[in-house]
Amino acid sequence: MDVMGIAAQSMALKQTQTLMAAQTSIMKQAMEAPGDLAVHLMDSMSADMTKAMEMSINPHIGGVIDLKV
Repeated sequence: MDVMGIAAQSMALKQTQTLMAAQTSIMKQAMEAPGDLAVHLMDSMSADMTKAMEMSINPHIGGVIDLKV
């Protein structure tokens, strides 16, 4: 093999390694995304459930505000 052939193989190997690292990073992000979404969904549902429980216990509180100046 000549020097140019070795250089070309080295560049191809480095490109392959870089591509694999990028693909691994993207796959990791894709695998973490549903878990993050589930956490946000549960937090949102928890806040909605709390509000619904408050309204069922005291439905008349907070519906009307009387102000006098």
